[in-house]
Amino acid sequence: MKGKKLSLRIYITAIIALLLVSGGIFAWALQDQSKILAQSDAEAAEAAAAGISAAAEAAADQVAQAEQALKHDLAREHVIAHRGSAGESLEHSVKAYDEAIAAGARYIEQDIVISKDGTLYVSHDTSPSRMTGVGGSFASMTDGQIDALVTRQGEPVLKLADVFDRYRDEITYVIELKDNSDAVIRAFTDLVRSYGYEDRIILQCFDQKALRIVEETWPDMPKMLLVWNQSEFNAALDLSCVDSISGYAPAVLSKENRIAAHKKDKQFGVWTLVSETEIRRAIDAGVDCYFTDSVEAAISLEESYGFTRRYLEKGAAKTEDAQPASGESDGAGTTILFTSDYQIQTGWDTPEEILRRNLKTAKDEGQSPDQIIVCGDYTNDRNLHDYQLSPEDSIGQIRDCAQEIFPGLTDQDILFVQGNHDQMTDSIASSGLHEYGDHLVYILNTEEDFPWKQGTETGALKKVTRASKEMKKCFDELIARGET
Repeated sequence: MKGKKLSLRIYITAIIALLLVSGGIFAWALQDQSKILAQSDAEAAEAAAAGISAAAEAAADQVAQAEQALKHDLAREHVIAHRGSAGESLEHSVKAYDEAIAAGARYIEQDIVISKDGTLYVSHDTSPSRMTGVGGSFASMTDGQIDALVTRQGEPVLKLADVFDRYRDEITYVIELKDNSDAVIRAFTDLVRSYGYEDRIILQCFDQKALRIVEETWPDMPKMLLVWNQSEFNAALDLSCVDSISGYAPAVLSKENRIAAHKKDKQFGVWTLVSETEIRRAIDAGVDCYFTDSVEAAISLEESYGFTRRYLEKGAAKTEDAQPASGESDGAGTTILFTSDYQIQTGWDTPEEILRRNLKTAKDEGQSPDQIIVCGDYTNDRNLHDYQLSPEDSIGQIRDCAQEIFPGLTDQDILFVQGNHDQMTDSIASSGLHEYGDHLVYILNTEEDFPWKQGTETGALKKVTRASKEMKKCFDELIARGET
């Protein structure tokens, strides 16, 4: 789906930076605590140690909360509430939608039919029989006749306008047109335009006709083609009006199809998953999104198993999506290599030697990073001021080594972040939001020398806490502008 890729890179980069900086605070806290306990004034030492311990615990809590928020937000990106996530018993009802939202759903599906009067109603079937027990077809009924119907759960049949009025911008509407007639497409575009919701909708259907027509009006509205089998999936790969292909899971769910879709700059999804086994299989294949009747279970599984498989391991959404077949980018993604900890001390390898081994291993595994982010600690931290290399010399060695192994990298492609053991220098990026090609990186630095050495009198913890709040404010503003 267009415009949905950026947030993952922002949040993953931010949490890594936060964890690295917080790790330095813990190391500082433990060292200073041991020094304090050695002082003669035991009572003062105990009080100071307690304060340091409390500060470290507060930092740990912040990291834990940030990690859980990250996991939850990433999990929601993959889950679509199928007909409101309640199965056939409550499908397309206020109760079903409310329960899906309460379970964490960001994307909720609406199936759309049209009345004789040209009004759009929400129903998977073109007949109200299964929902209400009354036969006929919606297309042959007036608004008054449909409004008089009551579902088996005692609710009215919802108009699409009713759903818009109730949920506003609280959700993203994943709308399927059950009938791709000109009348339905015209009613859909008129209603969406009247609400100004073209940026809150993902349009889906089995027939590409509606997608082509809506593409002309709203080229930036994500469009999903539904397919039943492998043949239909293959044909959809070359359709310019299709941003996402979602298929019948038993027929098309595979890692190979996900890779094929990504190489065409399309997202890959499946329907409809219910069991934990089905969802795990989709996660293992690196599926971008899937329809499910079990939103709460799916999000919980994504937060645990999915987070590990998708973002911490190489097994699921591996970087071959972004690997070019012939040395040229296919636009499917950006490969970023994170690395850190190159302290120099007598008897240790130099940063250049350590990095050379790591980068050669990455190259031997077939990886070709678009960017390298060096997350600090490239200078001697033990004696603090007794450098065998200056920070600039050490950074220069790392940059030269990276460009030797990956000649395509420019100086701008190698980003240096201050570690908690590093002397601040001009080559280290400043705190704040940085734009690099198609992704953003948020950096947390104290921007003073040796944050690891700083005590409470210099306010290291306060500075990191303040920077964390600025980072959250920045994310909130990006989201409010619809940029993530």
